[in-house]
Amino acid sequence: MDGPNEFVQTVSAQIIWSHDVALLDQWRDQELREWYASRSARHGWSLSVLDVLTADVRNTGVVR
Repeated sequence: MDGPNEFVQTVSAQIIWSHDVALLDQWRDQELREWYASRSARHGWSLSVLDVLTADVRNTGVVR
């Protein structure tokens, strides 16, 4: 169904609640939270993988 009445899920609705909570706790920047949420949904990252990747960025300041 394509059209004005098409239902589209937000990125936060596409990921597991624990991922949402982790991203909200770790990032103030909404754009960065959405980036990680969309990648997590797309690639099926576990919470452990998400934690490792976000910890790396918080420690180095480099998004990979």
